Amino acid sequence: MRILISRTADGKITLQETSKIAIITIRRDHAQNALTYSMWNELACIAKKVGANSKNKVLIIRGSSGQFSAGSDIKDFLECPQ
Repeated sequence: MRILISRTADGKITLQETSKIAIITIRRDHAQNALTYSMWNELACIAKKVGANSKNKVLIIRGSSGQFSAGSDIKDFLECPQ
């Protein structure tokens, strides 16, 4: 079985693809996996990549350290472009 693993430049989101299953892992433990503005954009790009691969039949999105995600990082709202 072949496993393809790719990470975003900052390593906060990982994509694993294997045997009809794609797994996206959010890795931002210190903030309970809360997503920043740039992480939302990266997640959208990764989701498009997963959808474009006809071999993928299942997508699992999970958070690291036993928790999914606290949602959006509200501290990042002040830095969002208008």
